[in-house]
Amino acid sequence: MRKCEGRQFFIDAGLLDKKKTSGVSIVMNRPRKAEVVLRSDRPWESYIVGAYFSACEDEGIYKMFYSAFDNAWKHSLCYAVSRDGINWEKPELGLRDYAGIKNTNILGAEGGEGTVDFNPSCPDQRFRFTHVQSEIEWGTTVWYSPDGLKWSKNEKVLLPFCCDTNNQILWDNKLQKWTAYLRGWRNRVDLSPKALRSLEKEENGPYRSNRRVVCRAEINDLLQPWQYAKNKAPFYLWGKEKKPAISLELPTILRADRKDPPNCDFYNPCYVKYKAGENVYFMFPSMYYHFPEPQDGGEHNNDGCLDIHMAVSRDGIKWDRISRQPFVQLEPSAEGEEDGQLYMGQGMLFVKDEVWMYYSGFSTTHGKLDKKTGKGVSVIRLLKIRLDGFASLDSNYEGGVAVTKPLLFEGKELELNIDTGAAGSARVGVLDEKGREIEGYGISDCGVINGNYIRKAVSWKGKTDVSRFSNKPVRLKFVSRSTKLFTFCFK
Repeated sequence: MRKCEGRQFFIDAGLLDKKKTSGVSIVMNRPRKAEVVLRSDRPWESYIVGAYFSACEDEGIYKMFYSAFDNAWKHSLCYAVSRDGINWEKPELGLRDYAGIKNTNILGAEGGEGTVDFNPSCPDQRFRFTHVQSEIEWGTTVWYSPDGLKWSKNEKVLLPFCCDTNNQILWDNKLQKWTAYLRGWRNRVDLSPKALRSLEKEENGPYRSNRRVVCRAEINDLLQPWQYAKNKAPFYLWGKEKKPAISLELPTILRADRKDPPNCDFYNPCYVKYKAGENVYFMFPSMYYHFPEPQDGGEHNNDGCLDIHMAVSRDGIKWDRISRQPFVQLEPSAEGEEDGQLYMGQGMLFVKDEVWMYYSGFSTTHGKLDKKTGKGVSVIRLLKIRLDGFASLDSNYEGGVAVTKPLLFEGKELELNIDTGAAGSARVGVLDEKGREIEGYGISDCGVINGNYIRKAVSWKGKTDVSRFSNKPVRLKFVSRSTKLFTFCFK
């Protein structure tokens, strides 16, 4: 029996009685691309702005922490602020100079590959920056800050591995633990023939070696070394003189599978526990489509294009992809800013009835970066999507029926986030546990819903009160046509 607490999302079919449901499907919805909000306009970001970055709201101010690279490939962690999420300023902090320039927006935390996590419940460590210090000397480390400006370094190496790209740490309220989402690699090291056959059976195809994956760790004490399997042979991806990459030491939770082209892998995690939903997790990794290497006829080493995909989860461990289509697409533009690579930034901003996110777009493919041009090759752009709009239960134009499993709730009204369009419509019936309509709350008693609403109270014969059903098992029956149902909740 599912207890409905908060808004209920259709990121999977877990709510539905499949035997009583027809003519509907779960669909991923793409966001709208809005303004470019950051460009390379400082010497220390002359080449790349925002390959790795995070955005958050802190006491009414929007803050962005972004990586910058100059034409010598020098990393900097930079800072920008905004009142509206659209117009961003790069304040002159005076914390770190660049080539004799003292008034920069460069922060004191070293490095550029990583993300900043914001947790206001920890006063002295409200901001945490997880990154790779050096693949030769260090590994994965953490900096922390009370205000996002003054940073202290945790001197302990948390993982003795080189996890390049924008790895993340986030506090999971449900688990009451920190979770880390890191880049890992698939390889054949330490795999017995039996283990290899088992993996190939699980994946229903050849084991894909030397491909990027997303690994996960649960952490009790963030500033102490993290636990991992120490009985695995290290995978020296960059040679034994450097730190190894993570491979079998941590569990893999997302990878390209047999439905994907064999030359694809997931470049980065970009994970978030959605604060407005019950047990709702999203991940927005970039899918890397590899071009042939030069020895195979390709033009550049480690080359290919990347776009942004979406994965969903109820626990942060088991992940599914509603769609194999990109969540954010590559597309041509007059400036060529988004022709080659796309990467989602960490964080979501809730602005009125929308969710705002940011991504970086590159004018070049991964291996075609030309550091000699002196020209910026990336921008950061705003994305907008309706509140809770990432996935929906869509009914066919001819009509569809969806019946839930038995539910328990507390509340007085049933509220829908729904879009029927002009030609669509929807009605809702309340059923008992066995699926029989309850008198006065049947489909024919329900007022027809037609239009686009974030919060639409359902009525039966002009009345919206459903409190008589509180804490009693009921089912909901949605009869609709040409409709997107994003969420429902009891208020």
